[in-house]
Amino acid sequence: MTNNGSLKGLVRLLGPGLLTGAADDDPSGIAAYSQAGAQFGYALCWTMFLTTPFMVAVQIVSARIGSVTGRGLAANLGEVLPLALLYGVVALIAGANIVNIVADVAAMGESVRLLVGGPAVVHALALGVVCLTAQIIIPYRPYARYMKVLTLVLFAYVAAAFSLRLPFLRPQRAPAFYLIIGGATLAGALGVMTPIDPIKMLVWSAVLNGIVAAPLMIVMMLVVTNRKIMGDFAASRVLATFGWLATALMSLVVTALLVTTLSG
Repeated sequence: MTNNGSLKGLVRLLGPGLLTGAADDDPSGIAAYSQAGAQFGYALCWTMFLTTPFMVAVQIVSARIGSVTGRGLAANLGEVLPLALLYGVVALIAGANIVNIVADVAAMGESVRLLVGGPAVVHALALGVVCLTAQIIIPYRPYARYMKVLTLVLFAYVAAAFSLRLPFLRPQRAPAFYLIIGGATLAGALGVMTPIDPIKMLVWSAVLNGIVAAPLMIVMMLVVTNRKIMGDFAASRVLATFGWLATALMSLVVTALLVTTLSG
């Protein structure tokens, strides 16, 4: 195989997993890491050895559910949850993501203000419009390819502009999706007008995502261990064990967080 063929094969292998990992390094995540690093230094590095097997198990569970069923998470959850509980879980996920988008866009506007000056609200509005426009007019597959290229920023911290002539993707195909994304993006652009500090907003959005993750992991494990849904690709005993251990650990941490927070 030629070097060019090998490179193309490697690029094809870098699919949704690469984008998912890169997307986790969003402003709210970076803010949470910075806060933890400033407070604890290297003292928590040992947790990497504890949590990595659990993270791998959860990623495998997520990928397996999608690849086997070919459906979104909400559709799969409907197979194992009552309708009312399904709506509750979906509302939690949507709420956490909306708060996260608001915090991210507001923080990006504040960051641009620190770099070039000017009103943060204008920068946030401009960034929000650019992000929303790109999501609406660029079809998924070209957009995903461009996102792969942007992951290089994590290694080189170099931004590049692009110019593509692509057909429009009609938002009418998924009005609810674009309504939520658009509303959350614009809310984030306006978030800089509130008295809430953007960094605090980022940290608390990361905390909210962590809280929502616990019930989400529970229902994901119910799906991946259900042979009626997964068939022969249901989680093995080893994968199920690590998945449930990760879920129990996450639930324990969330419980401890809520107890300590509510108790003052």
